[in-house]
Amino acid sequence: MKYVLIIILVAVLVTAAVPESAREAYLNATVHVEQMKRAGLPYQSASDLLKDMEVALNGKNATKLFETALILNQTEEGRAKAEEYFDELDAAHVQGLKPGQNFSLVVSHGERIAVVREQAFDAQERIAQMDEFIALAEVNRSQVDEKMVQVRTAFASEQFDKVPGLLNQTAVLLEDAKVAAARDRALARLARRNVQGFVEDHWISVLVFLLVVAVAVLWAFVEGRAMYALKRICMLEAELKVAQEGLLQAQKEYYAGEIGRGTYAARSDAVRERKQNATAQLQVWRELHSKYAQKTIFSRFRSA
Repeated sequence: MKYVLIIILVAVLVTAAVPESAREAYLNATVHVEQMKRAGLPYQSASDLLKDMEVALNGKNATKLFETALILNQTEEGRAKAEEYFDELDAAHVQGLKPGQNFSLVVSHGERIAVVREQAFDAQERIAQMDEFIALAEVNRSQVDEKMVQVRTAFASEQFDKVPGLLNQTAVLLEDAKVAAARDRALARLARRNVQGFVEDHWISVLVFLLVVAVAVLWAFVEGRAMYALKRICMLEAELKVAQEGLLQAQKEYYAGEIGRGTYAARSDAVRERKQNATAQLQVWRELHSKYAQKTIFSRFRSA
């Protein structure tokens, strides 16, 4: 009977008027969330706070809450929740409010949303500035990029209060990368200056050195081609010797009756063809070697 009287009293709107401060806080919070949404900022946490503010501002439907409590009270597992709803209805009646109304919560949540909005816009602006600084810096950005991943992760997860600290760490890494890049460029310029200064101070020695290298390369080329020609001559002479031995062996086997006339003729023709090719190549390489050796030193003595 106690609870029936409570619901009847609440149902006839025995509630206090909503304070202007709470209504203003809710309206401002609504504007702030909409601004975040239009700016493309993460706003889920602010939106959740706004939903809680709406409930705390307008309260719950007392009739439905009472009916739900009665239904839950009929089961053992729902009795604890039903008692919670009955207590909420009782407290609302005592305070002269609707169930769930909490104007101080509305104001505090509104202040929280205002702070979140400011942090979000500030973080967005700081990230954009850092992106510009990074784009203009001609440095190794591997560590900087890794830190920016942490920055964007914190921003996307609405941890806006962590963004400034992470951006400060990014700025330190970027500055270190700039110092390293400047040091590398300075060392490169110093190396070029040292080489240039050495050449200017010892240009005669450098010229002589380059001349000696050029002569050595030319000499190596001349000697090398003569030695290669001599090597080819030795190989062809060895091939002629093998061919001649093959012909003698074929003749020996033929006269001994070990092979027939057809086999002997085929082997003889093959050996003669090899000898002809080797002899022609040998003549060409001997002429080339004779020509090359005229311009060499060591190969001339070796051929002699």
